[in-house]
Amino acid sequence: MEGPPLRCRRWRVIVLFPAAFVSIAGPTAGLLLLGLLGPPPFVLSQDAEPGAWVGAERQVEGAMVVVRRADVVEGAGKTADELAATVPMKRIDKTGHDWRYIRSDDGRAGRILPVDGFVLSIEGRDRRQVDSALAALPFIVENPEKNLVYELLKHHLGLFLWGVGIYVVLVAVAMARGAAWAASIEPPRKTRPLDFDALRSRLLEINELDVPAAIREKRPGRMTAEWRLADARWTGLFEKAGLTIVHRVTMRLDPERRIVRAIDSQRKVRWSAGVPTAAWSASFFRGIVFCQVEAGAQYGVLFRDDGWRVDAAYRYAFNLDELKTPVVAAIVLSGWTWRPVVTFLRPIGG
Repeated sequence: MEGPPLRCRRWRVIVLFPAAFVSIAGPTAGLLLLGLLGPPPFVLSQDAEPGAWVGAERQVEGAMVVVRRADVVEGAGKTADELAATVPMKRIDKTGHDWRYIRSDDGRAGRILPVDGFVLSIEGRDRRQVDSALAALPFIVENPEKNLVYELLKHHLGLFLWGVGIYVVLVAVAMARGAAWAASIEPPRKTRPLDFDALRSRLLEINELDVPAAIREKRPGRMTAEWRLADARWTGLFEKAGLTIVHRVTMRLDPERRIVRAIDSQRKVRWSAGVPTAAWSASFFRGIVFCQVEAGAQYGVLFRDDGWRVDAAYRYAFNLDELKTPVVAAIVLSGWTWRPVVTFLRPIGG
């Protein structure tokens, strides 16, 4: 008799990915819109006219300044972008149509900035000189209606970067917890849960079977499912099968909430005269797989009808599913929840 399919709640996965997209794209799009649609950082001064500056190169504070007139006020941004396309740049900092750059040919700093119907082009030995020249121009002033994005980047860059860093950390934690929540496989309804000791005993019974998988326990509730790599009965089969990647599933049993948290890891091995040697070992998050565990899958060791079954004729491929799926079935059909996590730290892993 095959066990029932064991699936996570698909609606959770449907909720998770749009929420993750919005959490990343939303603030980014919001900042871009604020920068593009907000007030420009500079406006023309009412006390001076830029007409005499148009077309002529002038030195201001040691920097070279050129003022161009756009065909229409609304076209100044386009004119600025077209001018920027003609300048060889190796480093670019662009906000809307405001270009800050370092030239790739001579290393000079520059800025191309549209102001109402005019486009300013300023180049100097460094950015400080460019900013000094801009501040010294008599016909433009800072806009009294501040652009929030411009103000953050110019006057509060450190604070802005700290905010971005904190937000990135919060989003990463939320995504890790959300993925664990979405990928959890819960027991079928009306399943009577086993107590902690009974589940431990059930899992450790795998070690009494004649199968190439085993469950190790360093201390109660801290278990690892892995292949019997050091068992002489199976090493020949491992080597014959060309096993080079050894999988491991590390589990933490939570008796209070009846949850088993798990992390998949792997290590590379090489063989010499039938003896396995770790080429190098590294445990790392392999990604949470959603909704792909089935109690009825055909593997060498099975958990069905509240007990372990062994298919002696099964030919192992020694992949992660063969190792993990029977363990997940045993846990879930024992009334506990299976929860893949990225870390066992509860605030992050869930």
